[in-house]
Amino acid sequence: MQKQNYGYFVDGGREYVVTEVNTPLPFVNYFWNDTFISGVSQHMAGIGCFTERPMQYVDPYCRALLVRDENRHFYLRDDETGKIWSPGWYPVLEDLDEYKCRHGLGYSILESSLDNIKSVLRIFVPSKDPLEIWTITIGNTGSTERRIKFYSFVDWLLKGYPEYCDYHSSLQCEYSEEKNVLMCYNKTPERVHDFFNGFMASDLKPSGFDSSRKAFLGYSQVNRPLAVLRGKCSNSIGVCEKLVAAFEHTLVLKPGEEKTFNVLIGAADSTATAEKFADYYFVPGRIEEEFEKVVTRIRNDYGRMQFFTPEEKINCLFNHWIKRSVQLHTEVGTDTGRGLRDVLQAAWAVSSYDPAGAKQKIIDCLKHQYADGHTLRGWNPIDDHHYSDGPVWIAPAVDSYLKETRDFDFLNEVVPYFDKGEATVWEHVLQGLRHASEDLGPHGLVRIHYGDWND
Repeated sequence: MQKQNYGYFVDGGREYVVTEVNTPLPFVNYFWNDTFISGVSQHMAGIGCFTERPMQYVDPYCRALLVRDENRHFYLRDDETGKIWSPGWYPVLEDLDEYKCRHGLGYSILESSLDNIKSVLRIFVPSKDPLEIWTITIGNTGSTERRIKFYSFVDWLLKGYPEYCDYHSSLQCEYSEEKNVLMCYNKTPERVHDFFNGFMASDLKPSGFDSSRKAFLGYSQVNRPLAVLRGKCSNSIGVCEKLVAAFEHTLVLKPGEEKTFNVLIGAADSTATAEKFADYYFVPGRIEEEFEKVVTRIRNDYGRMQFFTPEEKINCLFNHWIKRSVQLHTEVGTDTGRGLRDVLQAAWAVSSYDPAGAKQKIIDCLKHQYADGHTLRGWNPIDDHHYSDGPVWIAPAVDSYLKETRDFDFLNEVVPYFDKGEATVWEHVLQGLRHASEDLGPHGLVRIHYGDWND
């Protein structure tokens, strides 16, 4: 029989502490802004955002799928013994002496230890810029000096556009030793924007790096990378082959000593842009300022409306985590893009605690309505399949926003149609209802067209 409890809520439900590494399914936390989404399991591994699409650059019409499969991982190696392990157990699967992962609203923190080496990893996504920020602390709780190597690893995919041919001849990397930035490019001509590239940067100079997948992994799998087993990256520059970003940091720790450094992983259109990100976030104190800003904003938003029942777990879910889940669908959509009815339903739901966000998403949806009243199936990327129920959701979403805000001037705002012309929000609502009620078949029933949420 499976365990019924793999952790517990703390801080009034704002954090969930996972206490088990080997759960039936991953416990996933999500982080995002307007141009980027990421996620981690309780292992701090790649399986996170949308399972096999764990990191994405969110372009309005074509997302960049940055990471291959679930492969964003971290490793430690004891240089004296050659022993390797993962701070979150997976993928090496070496049992840990201590472990817990705190999934919070907008961040996750892993704390673990093995053989008197303590690891603390924190991840969050800043309020802007397409990247995730990792703050890593490694400490020696033993009585003798230790030499530990820490490896950060991402297996780049760099796809998501309509592919015409094999892209490996368009893959290449470069390393900025001055800025500690490893940049990996996909320069295939069928890209629809310039952010199908990934980078890794650190504020602590690495003792080695790799950008060739074969050089880092060898013929091994991600649970036993060749570079980690032998304790040395080869400073490979990948060209016309599968690419990775791997940093090796060598830490000599006296008894009781700990060292902290930061790693950025994300998307950029050029090495110069990635270097600008590094210059900005590696200013002393800036990452902590950004972390506090992100966490405070989320807590303030979700604190606008609270309700309480006799069941504490229900309170934790509805006051924090269900809001977070709904907001994810409102602001980002699903793994394949933004479904129009999904976004309208989510806007309907978040209007009570994020009315400004609800208003913007309603406007975004109206911009994807045709002048005759019907709507796109979705966008990001564009999906023009005619699902007949799309316009039905406009009215309740607008109604919910108005009830929460009494912002009746919103009805007079002018929004363009997707194909031609423009109209006020009120006219968009009416045109959608007209189409939904008048688009009938020979038996007087509403046409389904390509599909309809008729359950």
